[in-house]
Amino acid sequence: MYFLEYTHELVKYQSNEPLNPMAPNWTLPLMQSQVYDTEDWHRDLREYAENIPNPDYFKKDTINLEFDGWSTEETNRIPEYNFLSTDNFAVAEFRNFIRSSHDIYCKALGIVLTDEMREHLRIQCWVNILPPGESIKPHNHYCGANSWISGNYSLTANKDTYTAYYAPSHEVRVQNNPGMLIQFPSHVAHYTNTYKGNDKRITIAYDIFFDKLSQWSGEYEALKEMKLYA
Repeated sequence: MYFLEYTHELVKYQSNEPLNPMAPNWTLPLMQSQVYDTEDWHRDLREYAENIPNPDYFKKDTINLEFDGWSTEETNRIPEYNFLSTDNFAVAEFRNFIRSSHDIYCKALGIVLTDEMREHLRIQCWVNILPPGESIKPHNHYCGANSWISGNYSLTANKDTYTAYYAPSHEVRVQNNPGMLIQFPSHVAHYTNTYKGNDKRITIAYDIFFDKLSQWSGEYEALKEMKLYA
């Protein structure tokens, strides 16, 4: 059993007060959650992440990484795979952490989750592994009418690694500290800088969305999603 402690902080990045009707007026709400005393949990999560089935279609030559924003050698963001589809105890704890963090994010934003909303929320989760010299290019996840919330959790990182989130007039850079989860609206574009560490940079990312989402187009039927509340 893991005895995880964590804190949550909603940070709202906002434009300056508009001085005319055409001036930008935006808010970028990021939920920054930090988990403490993660050594055992991270060890088990990393062991699972690095040893999951990894067929050839996870590799760069069979994924349109330029389109999806990836330049890393290995990413498991494909419709047919979901990192959470396992009875691994460390992963089950991660799913519980996602659920509680999602609820706290919504509550902080004043969003009331009805039973019907909970019934229709789904999650897709994957792992990104970056060797030194790699990066993730600018991209967003979903921009459709039913897009919702995405997250990025750092297993390994260093002080020089950050994820930048685009606001209309500037970008917000958040350092990738191990044990930190960043939640953000799925439509927000983001990227990572070039990884300069000595170890692999391993992150776990996910999308939470409503089951009527059609962003995947023809691939939607193959999407190996799960109910968020189950």
